[in-house]
Amino acid sequence: MSVSAYNEHDGWRQTWVDQDANYWAFVGTMVDGNPCFATVGKVDKNETYKRMVFTDIAADTLNWRWEISPDGETWTERMTAAYTRRG
Repeated sequence: MSVSAYNEHDGWRQTWVDQDANYWAFVGTMVDGNPCFATVGKVDKNETYKRMVFTDIAADTLNWRWEISPDGETWTERMTAAYTRRG
């Protein structure tokens, strides 16, 4: 489950929790001109950085990419999703 919030002082933030008791705090940023939520430091038992990158954003669609990194510099894609608005 995740909850996202925006305020003028901090920008975008997201809190994420899962069934394995992971709790991750993400900060909104940009990656290659695309919106992104990224952890500030290493998280979970694997001690990796994590981020979600949103690309190809249109009125009814977007692509989402989940990536991990051991150092916050080199990223490996772990999964992708293509979202389409129900109508």
